Amino acid sequence: MKKVGVLVNGPGEMLGWARPVCRDLGRKGYKIHLIILPCQFSCGNEKEIAESIYSDQVSGPAGAVSTFLSFFGEKVDAVLQLGGDLMFGRVLSFLSSAPLVSYSYGYKKGMERCSAVLTAYDVMEKMIKRPGVDPVVVGDLVLDSISFDEAEDPWSADEAGKVLFLPGSRSYMLNETRIFFRRFLEHAQKKAGNLQIKTLLPFFATSEQLQLWQKAGLSPYQGNSGDFIRGADMVIAPPGTNNLEMMHCGIPTIIVLPFSFLRNVPLSGLKSLIEKIPYAGLSLKEFMLRKADPGTGFMGWPNRLAQKEIQIEIRGDVTPEMVAEEALGVLQDKQLLGKMGKELLQTSAGSKKDPSRNVCDVVERLI
Repeated sequence: MKKVGVLVNGPGEMLGWARPVCRDLGRKGYKIHLIILPCQFSCGNEKEIAESIYSDQVSGPAGAVSTFLSFFGEKVDAVLQLGGDLMFGRVLSFLSSAPLVSYSYGYKKGMERCSAVLTAYDVMEKMIKRPGVDPVVVGDLVLDSISFDEAEDPWSADEAGKVLFLPGSRSYMLNETRIFFRRFLEHAQKKAGNLQIKTLLPFFATSEQLQLWQKAGLSPYQGNSGDFIRGADMVIAPPGTNNLEMMHCGIPTIIVLPFSFLRNVPLSGLKSLIEKIPYAGLSLKEFMLRKADPGTGFMGWPNRLAQKEIQIEIRGDVTPEMVAEEALGVLQDKQLLGKMGKELLQTSAGSKKDPSRNVCDVVERLI
């Protein structure tokens, strides 16, 4: 039986990319070794997430040196890297004399050494393409990931506006987002008491966290449910993979990044050393991120793909009350809601069909 090493790092790539790909690789009869790479954006629950994904073996997460050393005892027929530093995939590929396939939304150093580079959309293909790198557009794996999410619709059937909170998958942010959403709820209920507001927590949230969100009146739901998401009139969420999930479901979304959260935003590479400076590190980190913000462009991938704001983005020194006012204004404008939903689905339609199978077909041709 042929064996594929699937390399993943953050929770978004694991649930949005690895989950559908591992399922389809298994259907094709491949043995799967799911390897969790070290990642500065980790949520702390990567092992638990990985164990919920179809595979024959799960390794990691571990430090960079330990991860590299583990490759010396590993032999695979192909390496599929879904996020993270390509140096890991290149080393495993070299030691196994196996082809390396990279799936990415953007250019990564080392793609010139890959046997194949895959991406989701034509816009991304243009961003990645350069001498020695000729990416193949296979579609957005997130489109396939939402097919896993089946459950009964928990929303009431009345005409009240249905607002869904997505706090993200990083456990260290759950406390701050709970406080933020609680204030949103209090203000929104004063202005429009007939709202239905619920929260979709990550499936690995603890019972203590569930109780805290319940006590705050935020109606937490734990798990993954496409039906739950599709029943909402609007979603409030941070930047991340969930923005693409909302796009594929056609649900109007407000992406929120309060600058009060900046001290919790992880940095990559050498920049991560800044926050470790005694006393002044977090202040310097926040200052740096504030200064860089005007040149960052759109936060959400749907807006980058559409090259315009089809999901509302709110960032800066914003309060929960300001976000609530924006949300209530949009909910009352049925024409705007319909326009947002239509534009999201039109952008989603730019993805090729069956992206997970397309990725697996490329891997299969190279083995």
